Amino acid sequence: NRYDRYQDHHDKVNIMTDQILTLPVPVLIVEDEPMIQERLKCLLISIGYAAQDLFFADTLSQSLTLIKKEKFEFALVDLGLPDGNGTKLIYKFRQKNATAPILVISAWSTRDAILKAIQAGATGYLLKERDDFEVSMSIRHMLKGGTPIDPFLAQLILSTVIKKPQALDNSTETLSSRELEILEYVVQGM
Repeated sequence: NRYDRYQDHHDKVNIMTDQILTLPVPVLIVEDEPMIQERLKCLLISIGYAAQDLFFADTLSQSLTLIKKEKFEFALVDLGLPDGNGTKLIYKFRQKNATAPILVISAWSTRDAILKAIQAGATGYLLKERDDFEVSMSIRHMLKGGTPIDPFLAQLILSTVIKKPQALDNSTETLSSRELEILEYVVQGM
């Protein structure tokens, strides 16, 4: 039937897409919680990474030392580290590698933390509370050139950026109705 043909085609596209997913190595994982480190390691291995391509740092100073010694092609970064804010690492990392994807995976969900991380050079931002499937999909999305933003965080950012039309003056650039519709879809996690 029509659905089965669609599903077969969809499965073939997913297989082809997964086969052309390039895995940038080496990977820096900056996380101070051992359970989260292990979780991220397992997720990366399930995507196709080899354990020897993964480097771990559990402090800001340790991660800064690692990026001086090695040019990493991908990073997963927590912001709340025992000796400082991971945003400093993102900034330094970005100076060494302008194109490598950097995904923040943090419990910090304040507008200020998000914006500072993105301004420092983060490519995406995800909350630690997301399940393994969501984290894995965000990583895959990023490795294909996307910019994953946690739906909760997108809603937080959009609520402060988008103003009601009557509050805008004539000199302010506004979004089209289609752009607003797309932003609403992003907020809903689509």
